Amino acid sequence: MKSCSIPVCHTLGARITRGDLPSAFTESVKDFETILVDDDSPDKTRELAERCANGSNKTRVIRRLKDHGLTPSIQEGINAARCEVVAWMD
Repeated sequence: MKSCSIPVCHTLGARITRGDLPSAFTESVKDFETILVDDDSPDKTRELAERCANGSNKTRVIRRLKDHGLTPSIQEGINAARCEVVAWMD
């Protein structure tokens, strides 16, 4: 299994527009998961992340209650991964 950790604080709408997330969600590898880490976004990022993950067994959302920044968010996604091979998008 492979995992992709994606920090999404304040950026999810832009990532969807840019096409980053749709490519992660349609990954053709069977054993693949996407982990979206919301670092306490004050905008609609959390809602968008939940909508992206809704109904998907390949996508999880981690919601942080305090903004810790990019590096800790990436690390939290890596720590939550269920496999040995992990990538991240920032």
